[in-house]
Amino acid sequence: MIDRADDHPETVTAITNAIVVLVLPLVVVGLLALFRTASNTSATVSASPASPVIGAIVGAAFVMMVASPFAMLAAWRTWVHARAWRRGTASAWRGVAEAGASGFLVPLLYLAPGIVTRPTEAPAYIAFYGGAGLIIGLTMGLILSITARVVLRRFPREEPANIVLPVQ
Repeated sequence: MIDRADDHPETVTAITNAIVVLVLPLVVVGLLALFRTASNTSATVSASPASPVIGAIVGAAFVMMVASPFAMLAAWRTWVHARAWRRGTASAWRGVAEAGASGFLVPLLYLAPGIVTRPTEAPAYIAFYGGAGLIIGLTMGLILSITARVVLRRFPREEPANIVLPVQ
């Protein structure tokens, strides 16, 4: 028997946010490619009419491959926060802060070898790339928070009688 979506609002919200995390980078890359100005300094040669299409498919696959771990992380954290929101114990800004922290840490992981080998030059790179990651993470977290609230608004919050709290 198939469960109704109304029985699992946290899952619906988590899947929605995972899709947003996968699709939003595709939209950004597509818009950048669409509005990119052509340069007269080089020539572009296409082997066949299908080459641009194949290139677009490969590019989209690469973007989705890079975004998929973030989509899984967003789905998991969205599920946790949606569950807490339905119970009435959630803060709206915690998920946004988590997304900002994730955005800050990703460039630091990438820069870690350089930070270790050149610690005197590292603070400027940490500030710039970490700050850019923080801004992107906070922006994405805000978008996901808004998306989750729009989806969860469709479902009722749990009544206190339905909540089973663990005994301590």
